[in-house]
Amino acid sequence: MLGVLAAVIAVVPAFTGPVAVIGAPTSTTPDTLRIEPLPRDFATQFFLPVDAPLADMPYSAPCTEPTIEWLREHGVERPFAYEMSVRNDADSGPMLTIDNVRVVDRTELAVRPGYMFRCPDAGVGETAVLDLDLDRDTPAVLVEEEDGTTRPFAFNLAPGEAGSIDLRLRTVTTAGYSGRVAADVTGGGTTSRVELALGADGGSFEYPGPGRSPGLLVRLGASHGEFDCFLLDDDGSVLSPGTCDAEEAMAKAAELWGR
Repeated sequence: MLGVLAAVIAVVPAFTGPVAVIGAPTSTTPDTLRIEPLPRDFATQFFLPVDAPLADMPYSAPCTEPTIEWLREHGVERPFAYEMSVRNDADSGPMLTIDNVRVVDRTELAVRPGYMFRCPDAGVGETAVLDLDLDRDTPAVLVEEEDGTTRPFAFNLAPGEAGSIDLRLRTVTTAGYSGRVAADVTGGGTTSRVELALGADGGSFEYPGPGRSPGLLVRLGASHGEFDCFLLDDDGSVLSPGTCDAEEAMAKAAELWGR
């Protein structure tokens, strides 16, 4: 089974249309599923330890490769979402169904003193969005973008059809989690459990929480050495927005952690 899988909603118009299949005719089975990650490398966020030398970070707005490389060296990435494409490579047979996207082998991380650093999201086109709550042992749900309500999902792919989705991991714990994500794939009367790789590295994920509440969120500012600094409540709401330099951001993080 190939790399990265997402759950897609049958009633959401996320299809890209039939995909040409070359070679001998094939009928739908779980093995006809094909998945590819669609990364957004420069719209992301990282958990940084309180002693990360923020003043040494290369400046680029929005974040470009030198900034991202520095953040990956000093922190742990916490993507806004994992965007993936998925298609049924069969050219005949029944629908291929993907459902029950869930966390497996969930382990709570140790609390680490730090804060969130965010690279701006330039915005994306419409797509189906799933939320997977890491704090609860429940399957991912479809999010209605208009009003934020959620509902169960199942995605049916006809032979040759394709679509895409954003899978968002969610947690309000201070530590976060590691684990893996799996889904059920059904086709041709057979159901298989497939483990989902959430990126090019595959395998398990590590998803840090905010560290503490209130937490600190730091974002690139308008010029080199300037940052937007926000105190965040445990639900993510902004308590105290403002600007800061690197030393002030590090001092605020250390103060929140009693250092």
